[in-house]
Amino acid sequence: FMDMLAMLLWPRFKALLDHQMDSVRSAPAPALLSNGSEKFPHYVTRRYGELSASIVLLTNSASAEMLAHSLNFMRSELDALLQRMAASLSPRRRQLVFLINQLDAIIGIYAERGLGAEAGAAWQQKLDSEVNAFVEAELLERYGPLVAFVLEVEEAAEKARHDNQPQPTVQVAKVRPLVEGFAASWKQGIDQINVNVMGNFHNMKNGMEILKRTLTQLLLYYTRFLDLIKRYCNESSTLSRDMVNIPSIIAEIKKYSRTF
Repeated sequence: FMDMLAMLLWPRFKALLDHQMDSVRSAPAPALLSNGSEKFPHYVTRRYGELSASIVLLTNSASAEMLAHSLNFMRSELDALLQRMAASLSPRRRQLVFLINQLDAIIGIYAERGLGAEAGAAWQQKLDSEVNAFVEAELLERYGPLVAFVLEVEEAAEKARHDNQPQPTVQVAKVRPLVEGFAASWKQGIDQINVNVMGNFHNMKNGMEILKRTLTQLLLYYTRFLDLIKRYCNESSTLSRDMVNIPSIIAEIKKYSRTF
């Protein structure tokens, strides 16, 4: 009887869902945003999260295939809308902040409803990707020359290995400004990262995780930076006095979170 009832109700349910998705598809993305709205979950995101979570909870063996298709359709349409909304923001970091807050809100709603990790796996994958992009954008903003140097020299070294050519040589004149610049501003940069991250993400737990990932990535970049200098700069010993040691950076990072 219940299966028969579900089949009778399905056409009406699908028509209503299609209507909802039509409105999402035609929504004027920029008009849905206001100043500072990237820092909080949007009402459209919350409505989607509640509706999709309810559909997942109502799914049974008889309706699983039909509802799975609908859920995929809904996810695709909301993702497209979120991307359009993000595209109307600038600079790029604001776009990433907006997307991260929306994706985190959806995953949070699923968790509140007691849904398993599988239900939000697609959103979690997107969240991880956006967080990685934010981490890189944040570090480029604060430590751009150092990051660019690491990527450039590593690429040159890998190409030389691939082509069986001599390894690159780094001139001390190129490295010294980077070493001295980092030594002069690294603590201030970490503090600025903390302020920016914790001020942009409404979910403190998510903000702390992003802060941890950002500072960990900074530590990795700087470790790679020191390693490249030792390998490819013949006069690296002349820079030792100005190099910040790794334990000092770790100690500073630990000040910003009890969980590190």
